[in-house]
Amino acid sequence: MFKKPALVVLFSVLVATATFSSALAAPATDIKWRETSLPPSSVISVNELANSNSNGKKTWAVKGDCSINKAKTQVTTKPSGTCIVTLKIAKQGSFKAIAATKALSISGSGATNTSATGGTTVTTVATVATTSNSPIYYTPAPMSVILKRSLPGKTLSALSAVSNRTKFMIGDNSSGALAANYLTIDSASSYAAPAAQLTAQTFESYLKGIFNAAPDTTDTSQFRIDSVLHNIYSLDFEPASANKLVFKINWGFTTASTGFISFSYDNANKVLQAKKRYSLSTSTYTHSLDSSFSAANYYVKLSNGSFSLVPSIGDATQLHLFSSPINYDMPTDFNPDGVAFVSNERVSIAGVKNESTSSYESSNGVLRDITATYKPQISVVGSSSATKSAADAKIAEIKTLVEAQGGKLRYDTALYKNYRDGALGVTLQSSSIANGTLGQQTTPFVYFTNEKDSSGMYHPFMVMASYSITDKPSNLNDIRRPPGDGTSGGGYASSKVTRDAVLQLAMNRIPLRDYGLVSSLTENTFVKSLLSDGKSSAAPNTFNYASTSTNGIAFDGVEIYPAMNNTVNQSQPAAEICSIGVHVGQGMGLHYHADGFSALNNGLSLYNSDDYTGKTHPPLLGFGLDGVALFGKYLAANSSMIGYSVALDEYGGHDHDGIGYHYHAHTEAAVSPLGKAYTLHLLLRGAWRGKINSIPSFWSNDKKSTYLGF
Repeated sequence: MFKKPALVVLFSVLVATATFSSALAAPATDIKWRETSLPPSSVISVNELANSNSNGKKTWAVKGDCSINKAKTQVTTKPSGTCIVTLKIAKQGSFKAIAATKALSISGSGATNTSATGGTTVTTVATVATTSNSPIYYTPAPMSVILKRSLPGKTLSALSAVSNRTKFMIGDNSSGALAANYLTIDSASSYAAPAAQLTAQTFESYLKGIFNAAPDTTDTSQFRIDSVLHNIYSLDFEPASANKLVFKINWGFTTASTGFISFSYDNANKVLQAKKRYSLSTSTYTHSLDSSFSAANYYVKLSNGSFSLVPSIGDATQLHLFSSPINYDMPTDFNPDGVAFVSNERVSIAGVKNESTSSYESSNGVLRDITATYKPQISVVGSSSATKSAADAKIAEIKTLVEAQGGKLRYDTALYKNYRDGALGVTLQSSSIANGTLGQQTTPFVYFTNEKDSSGMYHPFMVMASYSITDKPSNLNDIRRPPGDGTSGGGYASSKVTRDAVLQLAMNRIPLRDYGLVSSLTENTFVKSLLSDGKSSAAPNTFNYASTSTNGIAFDGVEIYPAMNNTVNQSQPAAEICSIGVHVGQGMGLHYHADGFSALNNGLSLYNSDDYTGKTHPPLLGFGLDGVALFGKYLAANSSMIGYSVALDEYGGHDHDGIGYHYHAHTEAAVSPLGKAYTLHLLLRGAWRGKINSIPSFWSNDKKSTYLGF
């Protein structure tokens, strides 16, 4: 497959859009906007924001993190964010009328500012600006923030049994009281299985106690207990510690002696019984029956905050099953035809390359040869004041150099900077990656480059060096019909399927320069598209005239693919994605095909409803590789957000309020192969609206290219 360098769209300066009168002989009216950011917590004269060659009547308006006085002469800024300014100039003599909008970032220090006529001099002392507080150019909260969010008002409903992939909790009180004792997983204590209460009522406290039932392959009345939060861990025991129950890694790389227990639940007596055990081979990463399991048919007992296995039912603790208080059901739209859960064997990770974080992050990593010009931006993993200052300085320099050549960036530099800050703030909070480490950066580096082509033209990029892993539970075990490994001559029925994710080394570059927008679907030239690669006779459309692989990149570092799969069919009715919209292919790399938030909205997706609070626009999710930014979907509950009433085009994008053309996650009615009506939940449809033909080395797979900074 051809895979373009992952590009991350940066927000560029909002470009004024002029509306002229019909007087053909009238000269052009020019507006020159302020080039620097606005000082925070300050009062600024409107005359400092823009000037014009026309003396026509000026009408000012503002939105965002600022306000304008009644006389329309002074703008007051908030401590941080973005001020969207609209200036209308009436026709004056031979000069045309014009209307234009620009977004100005708020950053820096307070200053003495002189107001317009009739105003006064105001001196303010500003606090340090936090650009991520922008009401428009902000990324969603990462999982580290979500885990601490309150989740009150949840009640637990009793279960009499569990079935395939039931999400459930285990407690010692039939009422499901929050103060009861529940089985949990504790990643801070070597993945112990202590009893804990739910009184904290946070996402974290609930997720630690929610488990996934995976049926035994030989007896469906028995089931494995997998953690939902840390889903490469399954419940096992320690015979040397009085048969104490613990969680052990079973679906990731390890050298430890490990395995899992298959349990049954007796609803009449309310007891959980260990029936058999499977041990893991760390050479083949497959499981086999443990014929020497010493606690077969033992029962689970709770004592002194720990669970253990005991031989007598008389010593067992009555335990009760409850349904998950967080909805983890597979969205109907992600399986509208009710495809059954396949029993195909799982692809072993034994043959998968086991990358480590040192591949990026060590002094001998893949970025060791990056030129000295860009190294200050990546001197440490993640973000620091030094790397942020270096990146901010570089993007400011890029803007100046590109504009000096008559070009422009697609968005305001504040958008790119905020996106970088957001991406570098995402850390892995779920043990769901076979070779991942809790707390690691999902994207260790984001940096800006600016190299010339042979004619001397600058082509700046934002480079995102990520592992293409989500910071949340991947839920790959829930997928009904995952992609096959493609090695079987007997077709899918005899194929192994992909249910595990590993670290990737994804070097994606997002063009910062505005290369324009296509005026027709096939204006962009493809080496191959889904349509041509699938040898389809269908007419080109915005779904199939698309890349065969990476289409964009999300702020969490996970690559975004087109909505269709490589068989030129929609991924949703194929039942091949999980509830957050991702799956893995043959390379075991996670990538999005759909918008999980739109389909499920359980607070644990790429973005969530809480992200909209106090904002004036949906969150910034990522970029297409064409350099066009991707925002979240508009919600009916937030109809006052800017751009809400501006229709999306066939590519899923629009332009409003001077932001510049951008994509939005959105929905579309569809019909499944079996004739069922369902809704497509789209991140990136497929086709790019941004022009790609002038982007240098767009289709190159070179990991050491000049435009990556090497």
